[in-house]
Amino acid sequence: MGAHLAEEVYIGTLKLKNRIVMPPMVTQYASPEGLVTERTKDYYAARARGGAALIFVEASRIDKSGHTFVNQLAISDDICISGMKELVDEIVRLSKEFGILTEYTAFLAREGTDLSREDDVLEEVAHNLRSRAMASRSGIEAVNQSFNSNAQLRQKVLNRQNAYWDRNMQRVQVSQVRQVNDRAFYQQGKRWVDSRVVERQANAPDRVVEIGSPEFLALARRLSEQNRQGSLSFKGEIMLEVDGRTVLCK
Repeated sequence: MGAHLAEEVYIGTLKLKNRIVMPPMVTQYASPEGLVTERTKDYYAARARGGAALIFVEASRIDKSGHTFVNQLAISDDICISGMKELVDEIVRLSKEFGILTEYTAFLAREGTDLSREDDVLEEVAHNLRSRAMASRSGIEAVNQSFNSNAQLRQKVLNRQNAYWDRNMQRVQVSQVRQVNDRAFYQQGKRWVDSRVVERQANAPDRVVEIGSPEFLALARRLSEQNRQGSLSFKGEIMLEVDGRTVLCK
């Protein structure tokens, strides 16, 4: 069994570099008000450096009345939430880079969403987490979140359609983002854009390659060497990063 611990594994669309998971464990390293402290951050950073691919944050109260022990982490008001900005940043990074979307980040694939406006993106994710994950704790809006959470835990293969249950318990699929090899591509009009260049797509590409040309075939061979040839499988224009350069295929 131990021989498999170092193997990669998928949980839904989330790719983990190994099978080591750290469960939520209370540390009481927060401040008396429930704020994230340097000791809190150092604790989780040390576990991440230790090699665990998935780390769960300890029990955190969502309301002041839920204070059950001393120095318990809190996400009960904006002051406490500001200390968890790093968590929101990480959620956004995973969603943008790997196309891992949830009901809280599905708007990233919405037509018209400007992914280069990082502050706006972070604010919308934070708002969704506050209004849904923290505020909606009963009724149908809590049920759908429970369904989504349980579905992700049970998944054995990629959720390529980024399907989830919305707040009205309707099944929703996000088709404007695709996971290909180790990358995510977002559909922007008639163009598919590599998540690694999505914030630079307004700039002129370093290279423009005509689809079907000898240069295009050379590009395909280069991507094949990196096991990323699937990046060229989309219909329409494709903007992607190759060897640190932005390439537009059209």
